[in-house]
Amino acid sequence: MKTHLAAQLISLVATGVIRKWRGVTFAGAEITVPGTFARGIAMDAAAASGDQIAVATLGEVPVESGGSFDAGAIVAFDDEGRVVESNGGGPCGLAVEASTGAGQFPLIRLSLVPSVNQIIETATAAADIDAGQAVGFDNGPANVAGEAVKGIALNAALTGEVVFLCRGGSCPATSGAAYAIGAQLETDNQGRLITLDTGRLAAVANEAATAADQTKSVFVK
Repeated sequence: MKTHLAAQLISLVATGVIRKWRGVTFAGAEITVPGTFARGIAMDAAAASGDQIAVATLGEVPVESGGSFDAGAIVAFDDEGRVVESNGGGPCGLAVEASTGAGQFPLIRLSLVPSVNQIIETATAAADIDAGQAVGFDNGPANVAGEAVKGIALNAALTGEVVFLCRGGSCPATSGAAYAIGAQLETDNQGRLITLDTGRLAAVANEAATAADQTKSVFVK
């Protein structure tokens, strides 16, 4: 058994079958959409919905690989909750060890949400919401430019499903245009973040964006 250092473990109730060392969603399911933002890595297997498992959210842990990558690579999840080299969507950590192919268990230094300084709230989505999209106080996408923002969606949700909102602290969000690190941000008409002009302040950029539709860390005020 490979040793690992998990700085933070939580207990989570599974909503379906989850394989050990795979990525887990905020809703308690195994990740099936590439680039999904994860709640953590399953440290136990769940045989059925209702099983309680330990999930690692910080530290260095083994994660099953879905392909080859070098040590030091930025990794994200594939459609089976395994780690692959990131193409820019929903990065989940840094590879401490290389992988030479699928089905290996390299150590990954996790960089997941929520961070220790986040304020998270759940809501029922009033319309379909994408992960990283700004959400208005009507619990739908913030699709009016510059509108007041309730939070940033940490998971994708269809109408009527539970959405986890980051209401304070650092979290990933989708850019609507290029902006500089430290820029004050507002929403565009698709719930993406752009440089503040005349709207309501939604967040401050922890990272610069070079174009629209990038996933970047922001600090929600």
